[in-house]
Amino acid sequence: MDKQDFHIYKKPNLKSKLLDKPKIDLFFHTGAVSSDDVKHINISSVLIVSTQTTKNIITNNDKIKINPQNIYIIYPSVDIPKLDKSSKKQFLKKRNLGKKTTVLYFTANNFQQTGVQIYLKIIKNITAGNFIAVISGNPTQLKPVVQLLAQMGLSKKVLLVAENMFDISDIFVLPTTNKLFAYNCLVAMAYKNVVFAPRTNTIAEHLDSFSVMDSSSDETIVHRINMLIENKEELKTYQKTNRNIAKRWTITNQYKQLKKIIKSYL
Repeated sequence: MDKQDFHIYKKPNLKSKLLDKPKIDLFFHTGAVSSDDVKHINISSVLIVSTQTTKNIITNNDKIKINPQNIYIIYPSVDIPKLDKSSKKQFLKKRNLGKKTTVLYFTANNFQQTGVQIYLKIIKNITAGNFIAVISGNPTQLKPVVQLLAQMGLSKKVLLVAENMFDISDIFVLPTTNKLFAYNCLVAMAYKNVVFAPRTNTIAEHLDSFSVMDSSSDETIVHRINMLIENKEELKTYQKTNRNIAKRWTITNQYKQLKKIIKSYL
């Protein structure tokens, strides 16, 4: 496939609308399905979506006429990092924490929408002793969290940092109310984290039922997290599984899928 073989669809002017019948051979869709998306999909031969949920929404929309057999799912891609165990060792040593301390992690662009308060409630109810919780964000995000920690008596149990901590964390918890694909969860999986997220978010399509929260406000995952903290073998099993899932969605694998689709239909 050479770039010369492709042309980007442009919104037709009045002359084009009158003289030509607009057509798109391949349409990539992400996010919510807007009215403009419906128009584009209806003149497309092949549609690429980023989740099974989106495909279901489109196939159940009476205004959309594309054949469901021409809709394909290519999930968002993620880089698979090289894992460096020394990073976590240094992190724990710097804070006088034991080598076997489990690190729970939360980060997001919008703390309120992604459930920082639920995350803290979960942390407060964990009974296992050998863990530390981390939240990373910018100063504006973290300022109100300081007050929350004081109110909940968690100031000594939760660390607030500026940098991302995917490389040192073991369990990533994101109680988000957002339904669109939570990319941070996929990044966490690539870094060999166990991930907990709600079934209402499309990242749940990647998760084992063990890791799926019933809702964004589901605090019942506490006993599952307790079990993982106390059972390192189970923790490692889920971590390995998640990293293997993430490896399916590299940019190279995306390209292979796309190439196969193009060869079949176009």
